[in-house]
Parts: sequence; structure tokens; C-alpha cells
Amino acid sequence: MKFKTGLTALCLAVAAFAGCILLVFFFQPFYYAQIEGLNIVAESGLTREVIAENYRAVMHFFNPLAFAAFALPSLPYTPDGAQHFVEVKYITDTLFWVGVPAAIVGAFLWLRQKRLRAKSLIYASVGGLSVMAAIGLPLLVAFDSMFVVYHQLIFRNDLWLLDIEKDPIVTILPEAFFYNAAMAIVALLAVCFGGMLVAGLALKKKKKRRRKSRKPSARQRRQSADVR
Repeated sequence: MKFKTGLTALCLAVAAFAGCILLVFFFQPFYYAQIEGLNIVAESGLTREVIAENYRAVMHFFNPLAFAAFALPSLPYTPDGAQHFVEVKYITDTLFWVGVPAAIVGAFLWLRQKRLRAKSLIYASVGGLSVMAAIGLPLLVAFDSMFVVYHQLIFRNDLWLLDIEKDPIVTILPEAFFYNAAMAIVALLAVCFGGMLVAGLALKKKKKRRRKSRKPSARQRRQSADVR
């Protein structure tokens, strides 16, 4: 694998991962559509209006272009709870500030290397699907256990274990919502990398047809020999 092809594939894969995760994470209608289905109003003891305004505040805080301190409009929270959300913001900010440059560099390199476009897409898709399977399959099989394991791997403390009495924000973010979000991300990634693979194979096939059409036939070679 040439370095430029590998770099292009890596950038495309990183951009796809970051893009799919952030799309689900910041698509607020995805959450609002589940408030009734997950019985969040009854479980939290809060009105839909209170749930919505505090969820909007959390998502505004996570905006990578926003630099305000963590605050909730109508729910109490502890310093430890606020610190946990700050740590989550570090992750989302990293995804954004890594994903955007990766997308720009990947697109630039892919457009410049006409002969290796197919390989770049195929490598990106195969690598991305492999990583997705390694992370996604355990979530499908044992989400409850892996939910805890991933938190322990990502965070260096136990601040994510919020007390619902002191940090009631946790009651409007049930584990079932994170399961649905994880499945949505896996589905998006499957579509994204699957599309890359199909496009890569199609470009490869098209390239082979062009080579074949340019290659002289046996009759043309004989005629050329006769002329000589």
C-alpha cells in the first residue's frame, strides 16, 4: 500500500467515524422522539418542557463552537456532575476538531489521486467495517456490560456514576437512550462504509473496463503485424 493511499483511507475512515457519531449525538429530534417511548417523563418525574429545556442546555454546552461553562436552567447539579459533562465535551470536541480536518485532507487527497481512488475507498471501508465490528458487536451482544466497560476505558474516574438525587439530569438520559444511539451510530457507519465499499468496487471495475478497451484485440495486432 502506498503511503498516500493509506493516508487517504485513514482520513476517510476517521472522518466517517467522527461524522456518524456526531450526527447522532447532536441530532436532537432523535432524543425528543424517544421521550414518550422510553417513558422519560414518568421515570424522571419531570415535565416534558423541563426535560427539553435542560437537554437543550446540555447539547448547547457540547457544541464544539461554544465555550460557555456548564449550567442547567432548571435542574440542580453537583461540581462532580458538571465535571463529568466537561469530560464528555472533551471527547466530542476532539471528534469534531479531528474529524473536520480528516474529512478535508481525505477529500483533497482522494480527488488528486485519480488512479488510486478505488483502493482508497476499499481500504477505508474494509478498515472501518473491521473496527466497527470489533466495537459494535460486543455492544449488540452485551450492551449493559460493555456500557460500563467503555465508560471505564474512556474516563479515568467514576464521576460518570451520577447520583440521581444530586444530579437528576441523569434521569432524563436513561441507558436505553444510549443503546438506541449506539445502534443508530452502528447502522450509519454500516451504510457509510458499505457505500464506500460499493463505490470503490465500482470504480475498480470501471478502471478494468477502460484498460480492456484500450488493449488492442488479436485481430488488430495481426493487422498491425501485416502492415509492418
